[in-house]
Amino acid sequence: MNKINIDFINLKILFRIFIIIFMIGLLNCSSTDDELSGIFPNSTLIEIVEPENNAKLAGVYPIFKWNTKQTSESDMLVIAIYNNPLSINEINDNIFNYQDIIWVWINSFEGDYGAVKFSAGKKVVFSDGIATYTGGSGNLVANTTYYWSIWIYDKFGYVKRSSNEYRFTF
Repeated sequence: MNKINIDFINLKILFRIFIIIFMIGLLNCSSTDDELSGIFPNSTLIEIVEPENNAKLAGVYPIFKWNTKQTSESDMLVIAIYNNPLSINEINDNIFNYQDIIWVWINSFEGDYGAVKFSAGKKVVFSDGIATYTGGSGNLVANTTYYWSIWIYDKFGYVKRSSNEYRFTF
């Protein structure tokens, strides 16, 4: 009888050790590539390289650099500059204040994936809620703070990857 109690206690201890090791393994298996974060809820994080957050550009037009896996051909990568922080609907990823977007680059425009010059993007003008891309990239105003971020829509129109929101002063 005494031996059975000892074996049962040893099994309980071994089971607890197994659970602890299993949980530690799960925690260590996470990678920054699959980290949920970014400006859009439930999206995988895109790492921004430059311009750094709160960068002072002193009148030099930015080159936007980021690290992420190459998107599929049906995905649409967007880089946007806007006047105010974006307000995003957490249920459907709609941008409430889309009219604050003043410049975009989309992966169908000219430019290198992972490093895009400001001049490769387009100035955005909204009229009755519809965006129009004007000829040229437009101009930024000196000593003005702008916000920017990157996101990727899948073929169904859902944001699957996004960066954090950064800002720079031109």
